[in-house]
Amino acid sequence: HLRDMGLDPSLLSPLVKASVDRALHGQALDTVTGPAARNDRNTLLAQQNLLHKANPDLADLHAQLTHRILSHHGHDPLPPFQATPRRG
Repeated sequence: HLRDMGLDPSLLSPLVKASVDRALHGQALDTVTGPAARNDRNTLLAQQNLLHKANPDLADLHAQLTHRILSHHGHDPLPPFQATPRRG
């Protein structure tokens, strides 16, 4: 997907390596930052909506990971995804 957007996938290499290292040491959920850790519902719902439109399979994976992060940080889960009805 990155190449389709004109981006070099190797740009993510440091992030991926650091994430895997934390996961291997059992610290992945403790070091997560971002909208799920902050319980930023507006951002999470916007991400969910965009991903569902672009790639429903990826949206499902994202929802599972988001639920796990929210739960780990003591936040309530997001409601089940409901597509926004199309106008027109």
